[in-house]
Order: sequence, then structure tokens, then C-alpha cells
Amino acid sequence: MNEFYVSSRAETFSVLRCRDCGLMFPEVIPTSRAVGLQYDGYGEYGDPAYLARARRGRRSSALRLTRKLSRLKHEGVKRFLEVGCASGMLLSNIAEISTYECHGVEVDRKNAAIAESLLPGRIRTGTLQDAQYPDASFDAIYAEEVIEHVRDLHAFFQEVFRIMAPGAVFLMSTPNFAGLSFRMLRGNWKEFYPPEHIHMFTPASLRMVLKASGFRDIVTRTGGFSFKRRSDGRDLFPLDRMGIVSRVGSRLVGLFGVGDGL
Repeated sequence: MNEFYVSSRAETFSVLRCRDCGLMFPEVIPTSRAVGLQYDGYGEYGDPAYLARARRGRRSSALRLTRKLSRLKHEGVKRFLEVGCASGMLLSNIAEISTYECHGVEVDRKNAAIAESLLPGRIRTGTLQDAQYPDASFDAIYAEEVIEHVRDLHAFFQEVFRIMAPGAVFLMSTPNFAGLSFRMLRGNWKEFYPPEHIHMFTPASLRMVLKASGFRDIVTRTGGFSFKRRSDGRDLFPLDRMGIVSRVGSRLVGLFGVGDGL
């Protein structure tokens, strides 16, 4: 059995950390209802000007993701799912620049409605489990900054595994709590945000959870850094303004496995 200890405290929450793999989570996990209320109408997605800027801003991300999928899936992708697609800014760009049949699932109704207006008939509202997709539905599944918000990790990853077609790939991102910024700032790092972030991962803990859910051929990489404090939002080292220095630094921390993102 893994041994847990109180790693730190945030407001009124004690945060536990596994001594073996480094997985962190609040001592009291929020209820499903409380989690749902956190994402009720989040974002500024009712503003058309914001929507237009956000959609343009996601174009480069869509290009990078489709290129990565082309390298990983030589036979190509037919059906693509984004879990936590928000208002569909990334997903609609992918649909425009690729031949994928794009689908999305989003817990927030307001955001899901906007995504549905961009991709009619392709968006489901609720959790991934609520969506009830058939077995082996997708060739590629993507979850960007989603898994840290999931209450039941095993149920979530098992559902992803169930709806993956043979040979499918699952790509995701989440903050890295073995990264340089967390080591420096600890509980004052901007991504240390319990209970909104229910599970806070290290590369070892993410591999452990995935293996327990049936996944194989697991590759974890880290990259990027942001020394931004949670208390006041101040970036101690605004490296994003330093051009090539930032890009080189991001690669270096990735090579050593201490980047801020997984």
C-alpha cells in the first residue's frame, strides 16, 4: 500500500502526497456536484470578439497537434475526440485543416453550445462517461489540461481505453508537479490549485495510473516553465518575453524531465 503524508496546505485544504510516485490530491475530494459548479459558465466565451481572437489563437496549436498525430498514426486518423473541448476553438480549427471527423465532449453547457454551433451534431455535454460513446469509437483522443480536474481517475482512463479503436493514440497534457517551478515555489506555484486541481501528477504517478487502466507503450515528456506565483499572479522570471532564451530553456528543462508541463 502506498504511504501518503500531508505535503502542504492551501487555504483550508490539506494536500496529500504519495511517497512512492508523488501523486498529490486534497485530503477531502470534492463531490461531483461541487466539481460541476466550478465549471458553470467558466471563461469569457459569450463575447464574440473574444471568441474570434481565441479561435485565431488556437490555429497554431491545431497545426502542431495534427502534425504530431501524423507522425504517430502513419495510417491516418479518421475519428478524433477532444475531451474537455470548451467552446470548440481548437476542435473547429482541427476540423478545418484536416480530414478528421471531429467530435468533442464538454462539461459546461454554455461552452458546449458554442462548440455545437461550430460543429453541429458532434458535441456532447457532460463528462466523458456521460457521453456513452460506443466501444472502439476513435482513432485519436486528446485531453488538454483535463485530467487534473477528474475525480475518479481510474474510471476516466478506463473509459478512454474502452472507446479507443485498435491502434489508437491518446494524447494529453497536465501540470508537472515534479517540475522546476513547483520545486522552487511549492504551494505558491500557480498550478497548485486544490480543490479545482484534484489530482496533481508527476511523470511516475501518471504512468502508474495509466498502466493500472490497461494502457501500454506509455511515453511521458515534460517541457516549458512558468515561475508564476499563485498568490499574486506575478511571474518571477518572465521568460516568455525572452524569445530564443525561452525556447532553449524549455528544451533544456524537458531534457532533464523538469518542465512544468507533462
